[in-house]
Amino acid sequence: MTGIDVARHAPRLFAVVQQDDEEDWIAAWGMAFEDRAEVASTAGDLRMLTTSPEGALRYFEEGEDVRTSLVWVNPAEPGAPALR
Repeated sequence: MTGIDVARHAPRLFAVVQQDDEEDWIAAWGMAFEDRAEVASTAGDLRMLTTSPEGALRYFEEGEDVRTSLVWVNPAEPGAPALR
């Protein structure tokens, strides 16, 4: 067993969620690190590295009929740092 607190250093998991008037779907999954975010589309045709999770959203914009948002899998506790 190691002495490192792995959970404290783990990246935060997020989803890029899209929705239209009829349905919601997950367009991509991402991991947020302190200095970057790594994102992979659920279709398997896109992987990217951005400076922040929010920076990935623009690559999934599809016009006015589809809304794109960032959803944290485990939202931070109130008062907790954004990244662990």
